[in-house]
Amino acid sequence: MWTKYPVQMEVSGYHHNVAGKFLALKPALYAAGDGQVEFRNFRYRALD
Repeated sequence: MWTKYPVQMEVSGYHHNVAGKFLALKPALYAAGDGQVEFRNFRYRALD
């Protein structure tokens, strides 16, 4: 089950090369806590 992070952040300024050296904001997957996690067949799309 996916959980939307409760705090929204304005990130529109992090487009191509704003940070120099062609760095950009990119989506990421994160897991925390005990145990293991495996990400398979991940597809990025907007949340409802």
